[in-house]
Amino acid sequence: MFLEKFAKKNKFGFSLFEVVVTMSIVAIFIAACTNVFTQKYKRKVALPAHGRFECYYDSTNLLTERLISENVVVSETHPETGYCYFEPSKAASYFVVNAVGGGGAGGTAYGGSAGEYTSIFLTTTTHRLKVYPGLGATFNATDNTFEAKGADTYITDTDSNNREVIRMRGGRSSSGNKVELKTCAVSYRAYSCRLEPYCNIDNDNSQVTVGYCSYNSDSTSAEQKSTISYSTILSKYSGTSNLELSKGTLIYSYTTSGGYLEPNKIIYNISVTIAGNFTPDSQASDFAFYLDALKLDEGIATVNPIPGTGGAIKTNGGNGAVVIAW
Repeated sequence: MFLEKFAKKNKFGFSLFEVVVTMSIVAIFIAACTNVFTQKYKRKVALPAHGRFECYYDSTNLLTERLISENVVVSETHPETGYCYFEPSKAASYFVVNAVGGGGAGGTAYGGSAGEYTSIFLTTTTHRLKVYPGLGATFNATDNTFEAKGADTYITDTDSNNREVIRMRGGRSSSGNKVELKTCAVSYRAYSCRLEPYCNIDNDNSQVTVGYCSYNSDSTSAEQKSTISYSTILSKYSGTSNLELSKGTLIYSYTTSGGYLEPNKIIYNISVTIAGNFTPDSQASDFAFYLDALKLDEGIATVNPIPGTGGAIKTNGGNGAVVIAW
């Protein structure tokens, strides 16, 4: 009896149809707001401005230090210390260092060779660096004398007791007076043994040492080593023009024959790049290609001659320089 009375009074509940409609509407709202609910807040990271640091001697031999950020010159000074200070940006994720040594001066017969050039990639560093661009060698017109070579360009780390980080050698003056090699490599090997072929340059003694594998019997391989003089290499090469040599990119292949298995079988080849300037003209610096790629029209790009250039006959070599980009 009690339950019957309660059922008659309780008439304020929801029907199943009403519940389904209500839940459908709520589901539609939730689906529409899903992206808002699930999207994480992303903090905007401020990217460091790209910049460039230049340390060089201008056309009047005045040491110049420039800092450029987003193609705007932030500062330009002329240190009297013989070096520049580079304070790396802590926010930068990388640094690209381009350095070239001072060029050699031209003599009375040959031009000077270009200074050594490198481009290296460095990860982020907070160390303060000292940058020393080397002066190019000079020619004395009064008595026809010249400095032996351009000065080296080098960088030291002031936070590590001035530990040397990079050193680029200066070019030789009147470099055609003495043949030097820039690179060498074993480019062919006929036999195998425990030895990996190698090639070492000894410019002080004008010779190349080559390690290779050969056969010393009909069935046994052995490790061999031979020393080849520069005169031997050059005497076996024909068709070399002075212009080709002056570029410093001449590749010369030297072969030797022997072995018991076959007569005149080639055991190895070496490829050598001859360094030096064998013409009266100036020798272009590889640093010039880097400046061309930057497409600059001010600052270091206005220096004449281009940093690292080897001087023509009776002409000074170009001064060294360093550019650090990030």
